[in-house]
Amino acid sequence: MAAAEGHQVARQWFIGGNPHLHDETPITAIREDRHEEVVDAVASFIGGVGDE
Repeated sequence: MAAAEGHQVARQWFIGGNPHLHDETPITAIREDRHEEVVDAVASFIGGVGDE
């Protein structure tokens, strides 16, 4: 994420609500062992897939 978008964007992405994670933060999803969902959300973000 940081390599593709920069450190500041990556930091904000990890602490912000994410529609791919049911509006939970990626940090929460990681804490809940939902790593695969987080990987999919990162790939969607970097790939430019819509957040709807």
